[in-house]
Amino acid sequence: MTCKTQDATPIHLNRSTYDLDALEIGIVHIGVGAFHRAHQAAYIDRLMERTGDHGWGIAGVNLRPSQSTDIARLRHRDGAYVLKSYGAGGTSEYRLLHLHRRLLDWNHDARAAEAIVAHSTVQIVSITATESGYCLGEDGTLDLDHREIRAELDGVTRSTIYGYLRAALSQRKAANLGPLTVLCCDNLRHNGRLLDACLKRYLAACGEQDLAAWLEDHVSFP
Repeated sequence: MTCKTQDATPIHLNRSTYDLDALEIGIVHIGVGAFHRAHQAAYIDRLMERTGDHGWGIAGVNLRPSQSTDIARLRHRDGAYVLKSYGAGGTSEYRLLHLHRRLLDWNHDARAAEAIVAHSTVQIVSITATESGYCLGEDGTLDLDHREIRAELDGVTRSTIYGYLRAALSQRKAANLGPLTVLCCDNLRHNGRLLDACLKRYLAACGEQDLAAWLEDHVSFP
């Protein structure tokens, strides 16, 4: 496909050839920022192109009010965007990516954003929230006195990754669906074990013993 940049320079635009209508949502990704779109999504797009396995379409979920405008813009484009990659020799490659099948904002439609995790085809919930999004204390564990955590425990607001996972995983538990992987893609030491421990500490503070017990048998944190 040939198109032009803003300065009218003609470029060749690569794109996948698989049928978008055939995609199933296999991944719910939290934090649909540039890092996710330029890396994880690009790899999954090429995986589906090369293997013909169409079970890894992505549903993107935004938790932060400050990023609501960004996800609204992406939704306006039906999830499509162009990734520009720079080669070592100075060449550039442009690729149209269009594998985000749904884009949901927890701030504006919490019910839909939570319910997507209880979709029968979903196998992975992946996260790029950055380190600050985990509300850690100086000892590296969940800080229950963190302003946002305390607001959730007191029933004032919901804004954290833990509040979202509590609500979304409760729906998956109620739907009696199969195992799920929660995949932390942030640069945290022992990120899977850390997220597992922090989420269970949060659930204990919420009195969610049944949900915490369900996690032991149904959810992995690699």
